[in-house]
Parts: sequence; structure tokens; C-alpha cells
Amino acid sequence: MKTKLTHITGMGVFLAVILIAGIAFAQDGPVYQDSEQGKGRSKDVEKYWTGKRMRDAIPMPVGTVASPQSAEPVEIELSPDAIPGYAPGWVPGSRAAQPDSSLQFDISLNDPMHDLIRGWVQPQTSPPFVPPGFPTDYNNYAPFQRFTWDYPYTQYPVSTVGKLFFTQNQKNYVCSASVINKSTLATAGHCVHAGNNSLSGWSTNVLFCPSYRPVNTADPVRGCWRGVSLTTSFQWFNASNFDRDYGCIVTATSGTKIATSIGNVTGWLGRAWNWPSKQCTFAWGYPAAAPFPGDRIITDVSTEWYQLNMNPSEAQLSKYIGNDMTGGSSGGPWWLNMASRGGLYPEYANTDGSDITDPWQGKGNAPLINGVNSHKRCTQSGCPAGSIFTQEMGSPQFRSTTADINESEDVFAVCFKNGGTL
Repeated sequence: MKTKLTHITGMGVFLAVILIAGIAFAQDGPVYQDSEQGKGRSKDVEKYWTGKRMRDAIPMPVGTVASPQSAEPVEIELSPDAIPGYAPGWVPGSRAAQPDSSLQFDISLNDPMHDLIRGWVQPQTSPPFVPPGFPTDYNNYAPFQRFTWDYPYTQYPVSTVGKLFFTQNQKNYVCSASVINKSTLATAGHCVHAGNNSLSGWSTNVLFCPSYRPVNTADPVRGCWRGVSLTTSFQWFNASNFDRDYGCIVTATSGTKIATSIGNVTGWLGRAWNWPSKQCTFAWGYPAAAPFPGDRIITDVSTEWYQLNMNPSEAQLSKYIGNDMTGGSSGGPWWLNMASRGGLYPEYANTDGSDITDPWQGKGNAPLINGVNSHKRCTQSGCPAGSIFTQEMGSPQFRSTTADINESEDVFAVCFKNGGTL
């Protein structure tokens, strides 16, 4: 398949085709590929992923990143326009689908709701959430909880989570992903491209199966949707920078079983950006490497514990939670909160009555994606005995600022522009 690389130099204002590998500019924006799978080859993709190929797909390894020389937690001063914001999700059947919109919190002193809004967006600081002074000493870590999510997976918002099948460098892999708009998936950058400036590194045969069942098959009623274009940050494409390891996929407007866009069936998650760290996080995915079977949704609940700059050449950060998922979970979403099933009932119980430790209670009917399973700095074999966080997972920060054109919202905007929105 002939690969067409298109480079975005500024939020879709100007398009330039990359003709030679290795050409890089400091301000280069997200890179995407228009897959020819969307042009008359849909049956090839659907036929390719037989049940056996799905079961035999290799779990895409979660990246392992060595700590930089200076491993102290860092807080980088964001630009004044880095205002915490969100885009609402959509619950199927709850109302007519609304156009994608972005909302910001006004935390100026002039706002009469200043104190309440500030409570929504400030870090969680209640005990025992006290980050270690030096993260590599593995002391004073908060515990995390991992459990297997109850089947069925077809009820919102869990319906938005699924398995992502693809071919990369002539091998069949599996990652995780989630629906964030009518025809858009969020996932890790390394699930859409191999990185390191490889023109042949784009994933092909892309197929997403929401509600993949604990009998190792796609849901027989909902089926799967193929990917028709892929996008990631320039920093991931060019240099495998895990601080920018986010990507998105535009899916076909008709699935293998249902002739409509995937979001109309599953609903979609809201998005959050520019939020401070130390939030309560629900991480989701289909880990498929031992000891996990690969056909069950696993959920890890933790607090974002600290931030590190894994690539000192720039000021972007990664954040870390307790999370023991393995390969295949890459790209699974981090939710800022977990609403009740269907978003129809209040949460029980908010034991401390605090918006700080439960920042989204009562403020929307959809969880907000605020990260993806990306890489590990601490694994079971690399953590000393007796530590509480025996394993960790990192995610790039989800940001949106004017000066930086390779943040998560910039990448997602390319997918929306390429047909993944309403």
C-alpha cells in the first residue's frame, strides 16, 4: 500500500506532504496517514481479521522508559492560556447528539463561582495523597486497586472501550482504544505508528472491536469498525517521544455488523485537558500478555502520583499511576472519573463530600478521558520488594495551549477534521 504522509503545521490551516523521510522542523505539527483501507478495501480488512488471527495477535508491548538523569518530580509552569477545559461526551439515547464543543473553566477572581470552580480543578491533596520527594526511592506510594470489569460491556460508558487490531512491521498486534467522538478513537501513538521517523511504520489492517467479549470474540451484534486514517504527534512519529505518545483513528461510517458510525452505537467519552496532576484516575484496557487472558476489560484505579519529564529536550511531561496492566493495554483510556452506569444515577457514596477528591461528581453524564496507557518506568521485576506501587503506568499529559501545536487536543483535532466528528 502506498503511504501518504500529511503534515499539519497549524491546526489544519496549511497542509504539506512530506516527501523525504528525516525532514524535520521545530514547529512541525501532527502527522497523519490517509489509509487506502477506506477506499474500496474494507472487505479485505474485514476478511483479514479472522477469529484465529484476532486470538493470535501479539500484545503490543507497553513501552519501558528509563528515568532521566534527574528523576525528581517536576511542575512546569504552563502558559497563561492553559486553562482547564473539557468537551462533553454523549450517552446513547440521552438526547440528540450535539456538535463537538470545547468548554473552559473561568477561574478568575471575577467569576462569582470562583471558589467552587477552583475546587473542581485543583489537585487532590487530601491524605494519603502525599507524593514522594524523590520518585525512584519507591517510598510513601499510595496503593492502587485492580479488578476485572463485569460483563456485559455494551452498557455506556464501558461500551466505549474496545480492542484495537492492526498490522505493524508485518506482525499482527493488539492494543486498546476508546471512542471519543462519532467516528474517532483515542489510543497510544505507538499503536498507530512505530515511531523513529519510519515512513513504513504506520499501522495497517486497522480494526476496532468495542465490547470485545470474554469468550475471545468480537461482540456478534455490534461487530467491529475499520480505521480509515491515523494521526499521531510529530514528536512520536519522528523520535518515539513517550511524553507525546498519543494518537487517534478515524473509523469508517459503517461497521461489520451495523451500518452506522461507531459513536452512534457506543456513545463517546468526554475529554479533559490542562488539568493538574494528582487526580483520581480509572485506567481501562484489554491487557493480553501474562497473566491476563486478553479478552476481559481490566480496570486499575489509582491517583496520578507524580510527573516526570522523560525527554529533557522539551518541556512536555508524563504522569504516573499505580497500574499493573501488561501488553495489549496500550492506548486504553484514563478517565478523570467514573460515572454510574448510563450516567442516570448519582454516585454513592461521596464519603468526604469533597469536589477535590471527586472532581466530576454531578457535573456531567460522561467520564472524561485525560490520558492513555502508554509506558512504564517501574515494573514488577524492577521494583524493590515491599514497595506499595509494585508497578506503574505512564501517560502523556493531555494539554491544549496556543504555542504548542503537538498536544493531545491538536492531534484529536486532526482526526475530527478528517471526518471523525459530527
